[in-house]
Amino acid sequence: MDRRRLALIFGNEDYSGTAKLKSCVKDADDLAVALTNLDFQCTKYHNLNKRAMDIAIRDFCAIIADNDCILIYFSGHGMEACPAFGKALTSHVNIPQESQFALIFSSDPGTVSYVGDESGNSFFTSALLNHLATPKLEIDGMMKLVRKEMLQTSLGQQRPWIHSCLTEDFYFNQGL
Repeated sequence: MDRRRLALIFGNEDYSGTAKLKSCVKDADDLAVALTNLDFQCTKYHNLNKRAMDIAIRDFCAIIADNDCILIYFSGHGMEACPAFGKALTSHVNIPQESQFALIFSSDPGTVSYVGDESGNSFFTSALLNHLATPKLEIDGMMKLVRKEMLQTSLGQQRPWIHSCLTEDFYFNQGL
């Protein structure tokens, strides 16, 4: 049975009481295009409040089947700045212990992410887009390339990291 590839993508740059963030909506839009080209079915949202985000996550989680490949992407104020997002996500997710998953963060804990190059994307999304569709590049190898590129383009100010319990190789582009 073929595995469905589903992506839930958020780009939030408008927050009440704070200056508008740059690049979050563009990051979400550009990633959705790239993932669609890699056979992901993308559901994308811009500038949701907590309640709307909670509903979007709940609805997305309701359609997930056992063998699905799931990607959730968030560009906006991070988990440390908005712990409600993390709570909203985890309150709807029951991850079986045998599941394969990787958590990728755009920057080290306690640090911030930066708007990147002339593309208008963040350093993280720009680097991710540069390597995501590379044929036969496994996720760990892809993240090494993303990390190297980001350290260079951010002049060492931003380093992404990955937390993984994968025991199988995962490719965004299997290069068939």
